[in-house]
Parts: sequence; C-alpha cells; structure tokens
Amino acid sequence: MRKSILILLIGLGLLDTSWAQTRLIDSLKRDIYVAASEKDRLQALLSLCEESRNIHRDTLEFYVGWARRLAAQIGDRRDKILGDLAYANMYFRWGWIDSALITVEPVLKGAPVEDASIRDLHFKAARQKALYYGGQLKYPEALQVLYKLVSDAERFSDTVHVAANMNTIASIALQRSAPRTALMWLHRAYNYTSSSDKHEPIRAAIFTNMADAFMQAGKLDSSAYFIRQGVDLFSKEQNLSNLAHALQRQSSIFIKLKQLDSAEAALKQMIEVRRQTNDGSMWLDDNLSLMDFYLETGQAQKAIEFCKEALQRGNVQDSTLGKRQSLFK
Repeated sequence: MRKSILILLIGLGLLDTSWAQTRLIDSLKRDIYVAASEKDRLQALLSLCEESRNIHRDTLEFYVGWARRLAAQIGDRRDKILGDLAYANMYFRWGWIDSALITVEPVLKGAPVEDASIRDLHFKAARQKALYYGGQLKYPEALQVLYKLVSDAERFSDTVHVAANMNTIASIALQRSAPRTALMWLHRAYNYTSSSDKHEPIRAAIFTNMADAFMQAGKLDSSAYFIRQGVDLFSKEQNLSNLAHALQRQSSIFIKLKQLDSAEAALKQMIEVRRQTNDGSMWLDDNLSLMDFYLETGQAQKAIEFCKEALQRGNVQDSTLGKRQSLFK
C-alpha cells in the first residue's frame, strides 16, 4: 500500500485552473524582461523563484541560476539569502536532497532568529530544511527542526509559521498512521489562523490533512467535507502542486464512498494539473493511482489503454522523487 499523500496543497465542479497559473507565471516572467533596472529585475527573478513548485524544473534551474548570480552582484543581504534558498529548492525539485541540505545549512547559520530584519528568512530556511529531511523520510530529524521552529515562531508571535509547521508535524503523524495525534496538531494549527489572505494557503493544507486524518479514522463524511474545502482553497490560491495532491486524496475518499464517477474525474484532473507543471508524465505514482482505480472498479480495458498511452510517452522518470516530495508540506 502506497504512502499517504499529505499536504501543505475545485470541488466537484473540477474547475480548470490552467489559465490562472499560466497567467501568474507569464506575468512574473514578463516582469523580468521589462524591468527598468537590474534591481527591479532581481526582485522579479526572486518572485518567480518563489513559485518553484509550479514551474517546469528546467525552466526553474535557468531562472534560479540567473537570480543567484544577480543577487551576488547587486543584491543586499535578503536578496542573497533568497537566492540561496531558491537554489536549495531547485536541488530539491531535481531530487538532489543532500545538495539542498548542504545549501540551506549556511543560510540558517547566517540568518539568526534573533535578527528581526531577517527572522522571516530564518523561519523559511528552517522549514525548507525540515521538508528536505522529509523528502528523505528522515522523520525524527524533520521533527527536531519543526519542534524548534514552532517554539521560536510562538516566541515571536509569528502565526503563519506556527500554523504551517504544526500542520507539517501533523503530516508526519499521518504518515505514522496516528490520526488522533494528527488531529490534535491540526486543531492547534487551525486556531492560529484567521480568514486573512496570508493564512489561506495554510488553511488549505490543514483542511486537506484533516480529510486524511478523518479518512484514516473511518469518518468518511467528515473527510469528504474537509477535502472539498482544501481543494477549493488550493484552486483559489493557484497552487497547482498541492492542488494535485489534494485531488488525489479526494479521489481516494470518493472511492471509499463508492462515488466512482467522481473519483475518476478527480484522478484525471490531478494528472492534468501535473501536466501544467510539466510533471504529469513523470509522476509514476499518479498514473498507478488511475490504473489501480480502473482495475479495482472492473474497467480493465481502460487500464490497458492508459498503459499503452503511458508507454508511448515514456513516463516513468523520477517516480521515487515524486513519491517523496509529496509526503508532507
């Protein structure tokens, strides 16, 4: 049985988000090339790098390299830190997790949490480090980072980082099949959020993890309710990577509820979302989910046709990385 896919991350209408994400990425790219100065260009580059999980990896590598070089030439302290963090995320996207960890470590040391001017970057770097450990399935190491991060964020009243990282602790509990522990952390995380825009991505992740926790606990109606909230918010946020994870979870819930047409639609939408970020033909686990669905619901011919199409695309690259990156956010 595969590991659960959990989130940091359309509802039954299966709203198409491709135009929104393309518009966002295209706008950021355009800002780079029409910048009035190199300073403006650097800021546009760093903004684009913040969308690392929604950009093709080849494209990301090009812009991250450009951003880091320009930051080294004309950037201030924050710019250089953001350039290094973008580079670490680029390594992570390619599955070079040891390189990502090596890159992020000096950033943490050079951005102490006591320095208010860059405290947010310390929290960002620490979170990335925890996620990289999660990508290697090193949960004790990830938790050690996360517990300290939550404690520091509470000390400085940073509700965004408190909630986000409590949610990630809950994700690890779900990986360990401990839904009650997960729900405890998720309720704590939710209590740190509000309806403000800055908390929306975190609420989306919390709702999606709540759906997983309730599914593990056998409470399918609650699970279906919360996954709908998570999918809607990820769609609104234009977060394609996490939207895909949420859609996969939604499909699993629909299967348990015997709503097979809705389950198939969610899986197909998930694969389409992956393709929008150039990952649709690379994530073997996604394709296996759809094949399993066809086989388990007596639609063997559809499974055969899907396999033939996949073989023509040659889409088995990076399956291990795909599973690891999806573990928790």
